[in-house]
Amino acid sequence: MRDDLTCILEEDLSSMCLCALHCEMRNTEQLLKSVGLLAHKIGSLQECNETLSKYGRENFKGDRISVKLRTGQQTAASRNNISVALFSGNTERQIVTAIEDIVEHSLPATKLACHFQDPEAAKLCVLNKIAFCEARQKYFTDMLESGIFVRDFGTRLEEIQLSSSGVAEEIVRQKEFWKEKQKEIQGQFKDIYKPPPKTLREERGSSNQTARS
Repeated sequence: MRDDLTCILEEDLSSMCLCALHCEMRNTEQLLKSVGLLAHKIGSLQECNETLSKYGRENFKGDRISVKLRTGQQTAASRNNISVALFSGNTERQIVTAIEDIVEHSLPATKLACHFQDPEAAKLCVLNKIAFCEARQKYFTDMLESGIFVRDFGTRLEEIQLSSSGVAEEIVRQKEFWKEKQKEIQGQFKDIYKPPPKTLREERGSSNQTARS
């Protein structure tokens, strides 16, 4: 817990219960906004709302995600135009637990393929994911090599020696997780990516280089 929080009430911080659930619900709301915006762009917002209707109260009526354009708006919809209906903490936990199924059914692969017509843009998206996985592995590798984990309390920092704590085991698990995630993404990428055929000039250049060697 951070110690740089300012309380407007005359209470000791230790006597107050700071609710992390609200933060989790806000994060889930932002996640649903991102899913809803892409679903709107590819024409699967109905499928998205049908999937989300399986979670939460049975008496909930209406769409969980809606798009509200401003009067006279001529630009494409953005995250600011996406509204997410209020939900309880129990619903939030259900959504987070099933988020992979929700994304899969809300963003059908066929509609995604029709939306992303530029293969180079799709390739760049996948390569960025691989680069992110590599960055996470480097982050945890550097931490393990330094032997120190720095905990940020806000107004002060605390160094934890990994050799004398159980934090090292968690760091190793995180490193292995991102390593496996990278392998998974690379495997799928290799299965579907087909390099464009070489042009006649490239083939001639390759032949000339082979002949010289």
